[in-house]
Amino acid sequence: MRMQAIKKIEAAASRSGAYMPDDLTSAGQLLFLKLQFLNGTYRRGEISVERAKFEKLQIIKQYEHDEQRCVAWDMYADRIKRLGAIASEANKSDCERCKRIVAIFTGIER
Repeated sequence: MRMQAIKKIEAAASRSGAYMPDDLTSAGQLLFLKLQFLNGTYRRGEISVERAKFEKLQIIKQYEHDEQRCVAWDMYADRIKRLGAIASEANKSDCERCKRIVAIFTGIER
């Protein structure tokens, strides 16, 4: 799936003057802009084919790392949202263990 996304972004970025696709994650947007810049740099003759290939591999490697971060962040944000509803209830309860767990999850206690 990720390779399909990369190929789609690559194809869009390779077209001179192309608009960024609407459905990209923040990591995908950054990949698009980096590839668009790399393509322009290559077309203007500022870098060799070998250098462009090397840079492209580095850019894609960073995209994969950034995309993993986005997925992890989305999961974290979802968990925090779900925790928020019960955290309030737990803090109002008489359960000290519950209050401590909420404090740990929210970062109040380390």
